[in-house]
Amino acid sequence: MARLIDIENPGACGRSLSVGVGDLLVFSGVGGRLNTSASAVRYLGAFMRVGVGTNGAVIDWEGLPNAAIFVAHESGQASIDVITGTEFGPTSVIRLIIVVARAQSAVE
Repeated sequence: MARLIDIENPGACGRSLSVGVGDLLVFSGVGGRLNTSASAVRYLGAFMRVGVGTNGAVIDWEGLPNAAIFVAHESGQASIDVITGTEFGPTSVIRLIIVVARAQSAVE
């Protein structure tokens, strides 16, 4: 089963992160990018995390995106950048190698 992997501190991942095919990687950050033409990982984009109030309405925030989302598409590896920062401070770029393991069959 694919997992939603929430990474609050991308810098704590070290140089690489091993995941499985189908895993969704949600990094705290203002953006991201792929540094490779390999198709193991796809960048879905930068998003704004929001919540739902007690009245059932979606609560919108203003400001920069706060989540950079990637999906592990197929086995292999890819180099990605996660861009962190705030509206009023400097940004930093964290480079990671994402290693995508082959999907395990249900028979294994």
